[in-house]
Amino acid sequence: MPAKQDLKPVWTIVRKDLGFDPSLVEDQDLQVVLTGLIGLVEGIGALRTHASSAHGAGKKQYKLEPRHSRLAIHAAHTVVLFVLESWQRKKK
Repeated sequence: MPAKQDLKPVWTIVRKDLGFDPSLVEDQDLQVVLTGLIGLVEGIGALRTHASSAHGAGKKQYKLEPRHSRLAIHAAHTVVLFVLESWQRKKK
């Protein structure tokens, strides 16, 4: 486990363990999707760190609307399902 247990280092370990490396995938469309997945997780982690009540307000003021929250929540749900299904597949 990484010493710093926020999302980014944990995600890096999960990505490596489950093989979420776009350069290892032959299909170009899947490479694009995996690259987007990586950016999505990093963006959600950054929002949590900089704009949520979990860490307090940072220097930058965010003007998030409910639609932004819904996007982040539903995207995170989709990522979690993909990670869990990938982990289950790897265990077989």
